[in-house]
Amino acid sequence: MSALWRLPDGVASQILRNLDGKSLVRSGRSCRRLRQLTHDGGDAPAPALSLAGQTWKALCDARGWRQPGTRTRGWVPWSRVYRGGVCIECAEPGGVTINDPSNSLGFAWGRYALCARCIKPSAALWRLKDRPEIAGSETKLNHLLFRIATVRRELGYAPASPGKRKRRR
Repeated sequence: MSALWRLPDGVASQILRNLDGKSLVRSGRSCRRLRQLTHDGGDAPAPALSLAGQTWKALCDARGWRQPGTRTRGWVPWSRVYRGGVCIECAEPGGVTINDPSNSLGFAWGRYALCARCIKPSAALWRLKDRPEIAGSETKLNHLLFRIATVRRELGYAPASPGKRKRRR
């Protein structure tokens, strides 16, 4: 990737188009020129997408991820759609999307995803506490772990918690 910034824009964008989401983000962080080629922040929803917007849209289409809103309301850059669909723990494509109606964690649209490996109860979630949305708040971390445990129970990965039993007198 270090020599990619020396190539002409057309050649570099064709190479970037063939990368997966993780590699695209990493290459965008490596230098200012590649950041401009991978950034789609101001793209319009119309067919006039930049090359970066077309690349992010192709990645989202391959996963089946769609825009959360309509063309006139709620349209976001395709890079944010992609970011909302990857696992918050390991950055692999997410298999389970968890809704947080209160949006107390600050994730985009009140949703976050976990991959099939990280949703299993045997998976140790190490990176969650370092997420910028949680930012060292123990309350937010406990809320996130509670939501994940609830979804694990709903999917049948973890046994249901025993209810309170009445004591006999």
